[in-house]
Amino acid sequence: MPITPATNFTHQNLSELLKTQIFDVDAFGSVPDIVNYRIAEGLNDASFLVTDLTTVVEQFDQWQRELPMVEPFYAMKCNPDPVIVRLLATLGCGFDCATKGEIELVTSGLGDELSFFPRGIQHEMVVYANPAKMQSHLDYAAKIGVRRTVFDGEDELYKLAKVNSTLPDG
Repeated sequence: MPITPATNFTHQNLSELLKTQIFDVDAFGSVPDIVNYRIAEGLNDASFLVTDLTTVVEQFDQWQRELPMVEPFYAMKCNPDPVIVRLLATLGCGFDCATKGEIELVTSGLGDELSFFPRGIQHEMVVYANPAKMQSHLDYAAKIGVRRTVFDGEDELYKLAKVNSTLPDG
């Protein structure tokens, strides 16, 4: 279910959708108050991320309003936090993956309702964009259906040609 500006989510159903606990800072008063709450509830045995998910949604919406002809691809290397990635996937964002691990997170690590594979939907939502791809990673990407990539030199074209020759539609 894509999130749109008209979507009215509560913190509870957003927490369920993103598979994490979402806190409303306004309900607590401040970020330090949330930290104190986590300590008081015994939730201090693991690290946690403090971020404003509203900003992520607003920036994505602004991108779509201002540049409707440009399809956004989030660079996984800048912040592969699963909650942010799940949120962006829910918004309909594509992903720029530079490693096999990033491809695996996007294609199978977001949960059945958001991962692009194995259902085979939206292959075009992933681009393998490492400028110096390892052959085994190219083979993996091709095997699972990632068909978008970039190249920065002639040697990358030879690797891509080798992989392409192994594809059914090669």
